[in-house]
Amino acid sequence: MKLNSTVLKRIWSYSKLVQTHVTMNEMCYFSSQKNQNNLLVLTNGSQFLIREFKIRFSHRIKELDALPYGLNQQKDIIKVRNWYIKSFQDLCDFETHSIAYKELKRVTQLLPKSPEKITLEENNKYYNPTEELIEEGRKNSLINFNRSLLNLFYKLRERHQTTVINVAKGLLKWKTNDLIINSNNIYNDKNIFLIKKHLDNFYFHRIGIKILLDHHISLLETEFSKEAIVNNMYDYNDEKYVGIVCTNTDIPKLAKQAIENAQYIVKHHYDLLETPPVELILVNNTNKVPFVYIPAHLIHVLFEILKNALRAIVEFKLSKEPNNKYIEFDIPNETVKVIISYGKEDIVLKICDKGGGIPRSMLKYITTYLYTTMPQSVQENLLLKPPNNEINEESLSVNTPMAGLGYGLALSTLYAKYFGGNLKVMSVEGYGTDVYLYLKRH
Repeated sequence: MKLNSTVLKRIWSYSKLVQTHVTMNEMCYFSSQKNQNNLLVLTNGSQFLIREFKIRFSHRIKELDALPYGLNQQKDIIKVRNWYIKSFQDLCDFETHSIAYKELKRVTQLLPKSPEKITLEENNKYYNPTEELIEEGRKNSLINFNRSLLNLFYKLRERHQTTVINVAKGLLKWKTNDLIINSNNIYNDKNIFLIKKHLDNFYFHRIGIKILLDHHISLLETEFSKEAIVNNMYDYNDEKYVGIVCTNTDIPKLAKQAIENAQYIVKHHYDLLETPPVELILVNNTNKVPFVYIPAHLIHVLFEILKNALRAIVEFKLSKEPNNKYIEFDIPNETVKVIISYGKEDIVLKICDKGGGIPRSMLKYITTYLYTTMPQSVQENLLLKPPNNEINEESLSVNTPMAGLGYGLALSTLYAKYFGGNLKVMSVEGYGTDVYLYLKRH
């Protein structure tokens, strides 16, 4: 994509601005606003996001440009970079050319100052409460503005849906390029962890973009009485939900859903008659304080962990009984256990399997984006999939690859950390693995 100097200058200008941190509580405040003020508050949030997304997109562009060792020259990664540039331009064009936005500026004084004139003291917030009532003449302008922005946000979400898959393919192509690896001696521990540092930063902030985009789409859909479509698994019109955030998350229910999804995909991938059983255990369930979280994140992380655990047991079993799809699993010894403990500081989920474990020397690589136990041929087949077969990182479709990209635990760790939690892996080689998922109470 060729860029003129004006666009480059604007991206560079926005990349020097600080990204605004948005808390889970701030995302939930929208539910406390009175009905007559809700559209006004959402409009403030919409205007905040136009500016905030331009800042965040410009940061992602710089981060992709800064990837080391020729990664920034991989075609798949350049494609993702160009998506962010296009989205940045779309937001600028919306401000400049949108009739609904011009009408909003005409009838209201809500519009913030231009980014160049905003001081630290005047920094905008996503949630900005107001007691002001909406005049009937202004209401239609606010509705038209938010409907137009909602359509733009749909486009942005669809455009960036396969970001993770495309960056992963770029990295996989780079890794499998023997000329680069052998000639320049790049594929070593020092550089593997440098790449991890770059990608951790990129993906961590991408999660923030995705959260705000999905959340605001859901808020606007609810405001306009449309069917929420952020995730068909959940009813976002449920009173427990504010956007994509659930104010009373039922962790055992979500764990059961993740278990069913993981068992289904493992059964079909290995063409088994049955899968290893999974036991759900609740302990210390005495704290009745509602847990605020994003269910889609928890489902995604648990699904990845359980998929790995079930796969480990199946392959450990098949290593002893090759080509036997009629294998029977020893319930006491080959059951995956999911233990949920409700602590005062964290809710902790421990997922235990007896699938042979991971060698201690390999544990440091499992979240590096370059670690996978799938054969090279399987990885290369993933590169051959046409774009219309691509899936996003949260898809629970049966088309989800069992493994190969090396991204499962790496992304799951970032999702866990985003709201103050963590993910830790302990393993006993020749026996099994325990994964600890910490969810911070807010």
